[in-house]
Amino acid sequence: YFQAPNDGVVDYEKDGIQMVSTEYLVDEKRALMLRGPMLGKVLKLFFEDTLWSEEIDYFLVDLPPGTGDVMMDLKNFSEDAKMVIVTTPQESAAHIAIKAGYAAKDLAQDVIGVIENMSYYEVNGEFHYIFGKDGGKQVADELLVELLAKLPITNYDKIICDETEMPGIIYLNLAKKISDLM
Repeated sequence: YFQAPNDGVVDYEKDGIQMVSTEYLVDEKRALMLRGPMLGKVLKLFFEDTLWSEEIDYFLVDLPPGTGDVMMDLKNFSEDAKMVIVTTPQESAAHIAIKAGYAAKDLAQDVIGVIENMSYYEVNGEFHYIFGKDGGKQVADELLVELLAKLPITNYDKIICDETEMPGIIYLNLAKKISDLM
């Protein structure tokens, strides 16, 4: 449960997955704009002031690139944090992902693998590499970790993937790989 501003206690759980987001802190059409010290306060809110179930297996935190303050603050809440670096195939994105990976390693956080998102678009069995190719492999090779998955661009319009359809199969296999590495 999360104490949302002006709304009381709200239950953010779907299919047994609990979540909280900065999205819940602002009006729907507004951006949350915070400077470094405030980002740490948001982490405190999420880690310490949110009433999580006592049976949590994993706590996932999505960090956008360039969030060094958050990476450093995260260490205060989870000393054994494991990182999965996500990139897209472009060389410029891979370059930034490599920096994020080295930053995690500098903070003594294990980087367990790399995911390449938006890797390709498949049409009638033919793969189209719209954003380039192999940026994820470049990151994984540089950081000496496994490339865990290459996620395709899909037109799948469901929020939760069905595990019998291709997007669901891909994500389920990825989740199993990550779970095995934990």
